[in-house]
Amino acid sequence: MYAETVTLENGDTLTGKIISRSSDNIVLSHPVLGEVTIPTSSIKAPVEHPTSKDKQTIAATKSAPADKSKAIADDSGIFNAAWLTDWKYRLEAGVSGSSGKSDNQKITIGFSADYEDHDKRWKHKTSYYRYESDGDLSDHSLVATLNRDFLVPGDPRFYFAGGQFDYDEFKDFDYRLSANGGLGYELYKSSTWRLLGRAGLGLNRTFGGTREETATEGLLQLDSKWKINSHQTLDLSNILHPSLSDSGEYRNITTMDWKLKLDDDYGLGLVVGFANEYDSLSEESDKNDVKDHLSLSLAH
Repeated sequence: MYAETVTLENGDTLTGKIISRSSDNIVLSHPVLGEVTIPTSSIKAPVEHPTSKDKQTIAATKSAPADKSKAIADDSGIFNAAWLTDWKYRLEAGVSGSSGKSDNQKITIGFSADYEDHDKRWKHKTSYYRYESDGDLSDHSLVATLNRDFLVPGDPRFYFAGGQFDYDEFKDFDYRLSANGGLGYELYKSSTWRLLGRAGLGLNRTFGGTREETATEGLLQLDSKWKINSHQTLDLSNILHPSLSDSGEYRNITTMDWKLKLDDDYGLGLVVGFANEYDSLSEESDKNDVKDHLSLSLAH
């Protein structure tokens, strides 16, 4: 039997299958509300019966979801290799340079991947930098991070664990491995902006160079993601690592990424990024390590 529509005195309409009717009320089987008893006094207009055209529309609507599900291809992951299925990922590449009195070349490559459902959130980012001036390298480094949030459905609190790998040819160490974990809190969330806070403990180990050591440290972090409009987003993060091994010493990492979507069909975009790490224990004269880039991106 096809659906019938009942219009109420307040202007609302209910559509469903009429099970029974009397002079006092109508019993309607609604697809969401179940069986609804409607007093006749609250009905504004007579029950509308579908025309043959309406029946064709209803039948087409019923069959549309099944047809649509068949038409939409499953996410086959990155490079169709069933890897990172259902993740959001982005590949970035930027090359710039100049020639004349001096020759300069800057290469940046990045890859990020994110996944979130009701009980977990993953976030990964890898960035590679190579800066060269007159044949001399001034920066050759790579940073890779991976973080996992353990969500509590219906609760703004969550737990987290993460790690980072650093390689830098021009620091007082060759490699650094970091790991941390703790408690997080969703400070604010709307359709356009989310602010997360984290607090925890961590451990880092440096290898090679003149600074080979193991250190314990704290973690205080703020992450902001702002969807400016349908084509622009702004990501900001600041992580403070107070040293628990050396009183008064600390690391502070600040990152910013402004992303502009240039194309809706192929995921082409533009990314302007900035990162700075201040390390009070660094043996370099400048304890800031500033990196910036302008890159084209391909997102999924």
